[in-house]
Amino acid sequence: MEALYGRPYSEMLASLSLEDLKIEIEEMINSGAASDTKLKLDLSNRNPDDGVTSIAYDKGYNFLRILEETVGRDKFDVFLKNYFSNNAFKVMNTEEFVIYLEEHLILKHNLTMDESFYKSWIYEPGLPDNHPNPTSDKFYNVDEAIKSWIETQNKKTLEDEYKSSNWSSHEWQYFVRQLPKGLNKDQMTNLDDAFGFTSSGNSEVLAAWLSHVINNKYQAGYPKLKQFLVNTGRRKFLTPLYKDLIQTNEGKQMALEIYKEARPNYHFVSSTSIDEILKYHEN
Repeated sequence: MEALYGRPYSEMLASLSLEDLKIEIEEMINSGAASDTKLKLDLSNRNPDDGVTSIAYDKGYNFLRILEETVGRDKFDVFLKNYFSNNAFKVMNTEEFVIYLEEHLILKHNLTMDESFYKSWIYEPGLPDNHPNPTSDKFYNVDEAIKSWIETQNKKTLEDEYKSSNWSSHEWQYFVRQLPKGLNKDQMTNLDDAFGFTSSGNSEVLAAWLSHVINNKYQAGYPKLKQFLVNTGRRKFLTPLYKDLIQTNEGKQMALEIYKEARPNYHFVSSTSIDEILKYHEN
């Protein structure tokens, strides 16, 4: 993405990915699945679907990125190129990768790196403290636009001063995520009228907006909320919304009614997670 669209754009993706990873790790730890946040995942005598999370992708990306930031891009690019050349069409387990990493990157360049620096990423649960912290000027611009909107609620200001009409879906996703909590009906209506969040065709943006719909009891968004929960199968989108719903008795009842209809459409991994959230048992 950086080669195609530039560093500010790729940093947006990295920042959003990191925030999603933090949320998923916290949820997994709170649900008693801390061991599944390790990069070396133990699925012995388990359903392979238990491993269908973003840990391998997002935690794995951040692990490789911190290695690159530590040794420098030039050295890391050579390491990656040689890795793929030397191991094409071969199988490699975790321990073999660690040996390869030590020999071809760390020892080769005489890096004074304690082995816990990289082994903690692979063998320990959670997100290590030495994780990367990507930043993007594009998100700074969105932060300023949010402040402006709260003060003026003027769509034209966002378009003229912050070029919102040219924003990518990632900037809109960030915009919605960073909106303050406790928006009233008029504020929600003005946002929706100006930017059409309830009718968004982007699942990331819509899911973030529907969280506000639930928490601010924005009834105009309820039909879309139900439609989204019934027709979307990804646990990434579903679990946060169901968790938001069960915070009130009214919301919990809505969640159960929607879930009875939606559950047959869900993947086993999603339904298992939401069964636990809702304490749901089939009759």
